[in-house]
Amino acid sequence: MNALQSWAQERADLVARVASSVVCVQTGPGRSLSGIVWDEQTVVTAAEGLSGDRALVHTRQDRFEAEVAALDLTTDVGVLRVRSGQSAPARGDSGSLRAGQPVVLVGQDAGDTLAQWADVQRVGPAWRSRRGGQLARTIRFSFRLDAALEGSAVFDASGALCAMAVPGARGRAIAIAVETLEAVTARVAQFGYLPQPYLGVRLQPVWLDEVQRKELERERDTAVIVTGVDARSPAQDAGLAFGDLLLSLDNRPVYSAGAVAREIAATGIGAVVQLEVRRGGTKKGFSVTVGERPRG
Repeated sequence: MNALQSWAQERADLVARVASSVVCVQTGPGRSLSGIVWDEQTVVTAAEGLSGDRALVHTRQDRFEAEVAALDLTTDVGVLRVRSGQSAPARGDSGSLRAGQPVVLVGQDAGDTLAQWADVQRVGPAWRSRRGGQLARTIRFSFRLDAALEGSAVFDASGALCAMAVPGARGRAIAIAVETLEAVTARVAQFGYLPQPYLGVRLQPVWLDEVQRKELERERDTAVIVTGVDARSPAQDAGLAFGDLLLSLDNRPVYSAGAVAREIAATGIGAVVQLEVRRGGTKKGFSVTVGERPRG
């Protein structure tokens, strides 16, 4: 019995030790999620849970208005600028996590500390989200994530921050590795905002009949057509035009507008991509230098 009591006390002590490094992020009436103090001027949280350009950050003692500095929906990382005076947690290495290892999710809801102990279900390699974001590591749990723990900190048994918890497919909890959080916050610190890759084209799907599919040598009956080109954009500079049928990107067939968006989101600004289009019965190739999405 003494061993069990000691084990429970150690768990409670760990949560108490790290609780000051998490906050509650209120995004609207009755809508809040958790956040992690990254440094004295920065809080990170789940981008999907944010809306607008302001939020209210609650600590256990006070509350502060915060500016939404960046929303990276490709990785689900949101960055807030705030002066809360809270201490940042020690950062660990998500690469040290193993399947079956116990961790604790710690968040906050209007001044109350929230904690959930869990075993890691799966740890895997880097992966790309459906929106094209590059995630440093696959970290999954077996339970559904409580809404108030979205954006909560994931600590290992030593109390080191190793990830941020967010909802994944079907609401199951996954975690964004601390290395991904570091990559996003570093870019925001460098630029003051989060630069987004940009081509400047609007795309719509089209369906091909059997004759068209064979003529274009397509394996599927879908393609993408350019329905607009932004002025002074990389696409316009390269020569793309309304009505171009987009066939491939970097020699890979294009079958959906979403696939193009994901590929460009994962491409660095300044990179050159190769596009092949069908225009007026003729195939044409274009080299397009990926630009930065205009702000405002």
